[in-house]
Amino acid sequence: MAPDIRTAAWAIGILCAVSFAAVVIFLVYHETCLRMVERLLAPASKHFRVRVLRQLRAASAGFGVIAKPRLLIPVFLLSLLQWLLILACVELSLHAVGAAVTLAAAISVLLLNVIGLTLPAAPGHVGTVQLAFTVALAPFGVSQPDAIAASLVYNFLTVVPALILGVSGLRRAGMLLHRHLVH
Repeated sequence: MAPDIRTAAWAIGILCAVSFAAVVIFLVYHETCLRMVERLLAPASKHFRVRVLRQLRAASAGFGVIAKPRLLIPVFLLSLLQWLLILACVELSLHAVGAAVTLAAAISVLLLNVIGLTLPAAPGHVGTVQLAFTVALAPFGVSQPDAIAASLVYNFLTVVPALILGVSGLRRAGMLLHRHLVH
């Protein structure tokens, strides 16, 4: 792996670990953290301070669900499974177009794809996914046409099943709603 990519991977890993630690500290000591933020924001306008604290209280409530060990372990395991399945889709997409790449390349695609998914995009993130594949795979020697082809396979693997299941779910929901409204 290129030194720049290795350095970036370490930086992202450290950032994730620090973020995770901050969330844990916030969950365990949320009232103390809220008071500390309120003191730090004392020079700011009251409107801004109230808004930030409201968002932090909402985050505390949202994170509170996973603060319970009974829920944290299943949520963590399901999240890990989801990430592994997404990584498998990336790997399968690359294999489908004959791009023999390392696990590091697939993880790079996954990371850039996640960053891209936070941006406003077209339905199915068409365009954003292609850019993520192209940029992430360039340092690994994958040509732009192969990267785009793999990204289209990835879009198919991830979007089409969701659409099929979604239409099926909407039909069932519509039938249930229809039965509920008729009776």
